[in-house]
Amino acid sequence: MSKSIASLLTFAVTTSLALANGGEGDKKNPYQGGTSWAPGQGLVLAQGDDFSAKMSGQLQAGWAFTDNEFAADSSSFEIPRARLAWTGHAVSKDLTYRLMIDGTDTDGALKDGWAQWAFSKSASGNLSLRMGQGLSGYGLESTGSETGLFFVERSTASRTFGQDRTRDQGAWVHGSHSENSIRWVLGAQNDDVAAGSAYSSEGAANPDNELTYIGALSFDPMGDTTGGKCNECVMQGDLDGAKDVKGTVGVGYQLGNSVAGGADLEASQVNLNTGWMLGNGLTVQGEYFLRTESPDGGTDLDSNGFYAMATYTLPKSGDSAIQWGFGARLNTIDTDGGLSATNLSGLGAAAGDATEISLVANAFYSGHAAKTQIELTQQEVNPDAGGDATNYIIRVQFQVLF
Repeated sequence: MSKSIASLLTFAVTTSLALANGGEGDKKNPYQGGTSWAPGQGLVLAQGDDFSAKMSGQLQAGWAFTDNEFAADSSSFEIPRARLAWTGHAVSKDLTYRLMIDGTDTDGALKDGWAQWAFSKSASGNLSLRMGQGLSGYGLESTGSETGLFFVERSTASRTFGQDRTRDQGAWVHGSHSENSIRWVLGAQNDDVAAGSAYSSEGAANPDNELTYIGALSFDPMGDTTGGKCNECVMQGDLDGAKDVKGTVGVGYQLGNSVAGGADLEASQVNLNTGWMLGNGLTVQGEYFLRTESPDGGTDLDSNGFYAMATYTLPKSGDSAIQWGFGARLNTIDTDGGLSATNLSGLGAAAGDATEISLVANAFYSGHAAKTQIELTQQEVNPDAGGDATNYIIRVQFQVLF
């Protein structure tokens, strides 16, 4: 795997150098046209009607301290994400692609690797077919940009019931209507969307002849909130100080199929979500998850969870390049044991409930492209069998996009 990463990095460096040395372009490379770049926006390597390529990167470095009531305390530096991505189109602008690798993820180097064909475009809406490995589109926070999180990580509810850092392999149809104010996705895939499920394994083959099916729908009643894009491009917080109220409401459903101990297991899961910009730097967002696992001949296991968060971003002051932002988040999970909330010390895969309260302060140097985050979280963990625990977590993280 390390050799493949090295090869991709070598390709990226040599390609960018070759294109940069080409200057204004020539007949040997009709797609070149010179390179272009912008802080946090990546490096455009080639741009043409039938081919384009852009390389971008993300680096997160941080430190976390955890004060556990019944487990050993921990203090550690970490690199949560170190990623390179290539995006563009090939043959025509209707055939797009994305390839992203991560040098630190233990699930594997490949994160995204898909091609998407826009097979229908009209005034009434657009339809596209995507195939490969990527985000399923289930859940608002799980689907939204990992580079645009207002907190250091997604909520524990999203990290347990949604995809978090994992990706799925499958095929999905994406739809957009009413000037992109209505967006939907239907798909079939190998894995369970819930990262906390034992049946969610990035890059793994489907264990039998039954796939997992998902569907998600987003509606923006005040008009498109994505800027003509999709939910994968959504950034948290209001750094531009919007004057108008805009928001989205959504619903998602999964019918999961897997194998447990040689017996079939179905996992149905519902998601309700909403997020709003209220104007002048203030936003609110929340989601609710409800899940049932039904093994053949076994007892159903029910789990649910939700989070609610509010953020406030101050406008830039005078000549200062720093923009300050503050957020608060409430998060809870209640499970019969069908899921593993691995970031909750004292609960893990056991039955019980947990509540988190998080506060964060952000210094944005160039929006989400360069920021420092300081976050404090209190966990109240209550396993059905065992003693209750109160844990505290401090996280500091720096992110740069290039």
